Amino acid sequence: MKQKIFEFQEIIAQCRFLTSAGFDTTANTLAYLLYLLSKHYDVQENLRSEIDNEKNINFDTISQMPYLQCVVAETLRLFPHAAMLQSRRCMQDCLIGDYKFAKDLSIIFDTWSLHYDVDIWGDDANDRFGRNRTRNESLSWMPFGMGARQCVGMRFALLEIKATVCYLLKRFYIRTTNCCNVSRIVFTVKCHF
Repeated sequence: MKQKIFEFQEIIAQCRFLTSAGFDTTANTLAYLLYLLSKHYDVQENLRSEIDNEKNINFDTISQMPYLQCVVAETLRLFPHAAMLQSRRCMQDCLIGDYKFAKDLSIIFDTWSLHYDVDIWGDDANDRFGRNRTRNESLSWMPFGMGARQCVGMRFALLEIKATVCYLLKRFYIRTTNCCNVSRIVFTVKCHF
C-alpha cells in the first residue's frame, strides 16, 4: 500500500480545521455548561464544593473529580456539538439489517437522537443535568465519535473544559440575567485568524 504524502497546503488546511473545530466546539460546550450551571444552582454549588476541596487545581486533581466529570459529560450529552461532524463514506456496497448502502454514500450518525433516547437514558433524559448516572454509557454517549476515527482532540478538549470550569467556579458565581437566551449560542466551525 502506497503511503500518501501531504502537500504543504493540505497540511495548512488540516491545521486550520483542527484549530477551528477545537476552538468553537470547546467554547460552545463551555457556554452551554455555564448556562446549565446558572439554571441548576444546586449542581453549581455541589460542583463548587468538589472544586474547593482541592487546594491546587492541576491535571491530577482535575482527573480525580467525579462530579465535574459527570457535569461535563451530561453537558456534552445534551449539547453534542461535534455530532454534525460524525459522517462517514461507504467504501463499498453493503447491507446492514434490511438497509442497503451504496458505495460512496455519505452517512451522518444521529448523535442527538441517541443522546435523548428515553429507552437508554430514562424518562428524565431531557432533565437530568448534574445527576450521577449508573447506566452503561460506552455505546450510548458519543459526543466525540467512537472508535478509530474518534476526535483526536477529545482528551485535550475535556481537560480544557474542566480546567476552565474549575478556574471560573473558584472565582465567580454563575447567574442568568433576564435577557439570557440559550438559543443565541450558535455552533459554527470557522477560522478565527
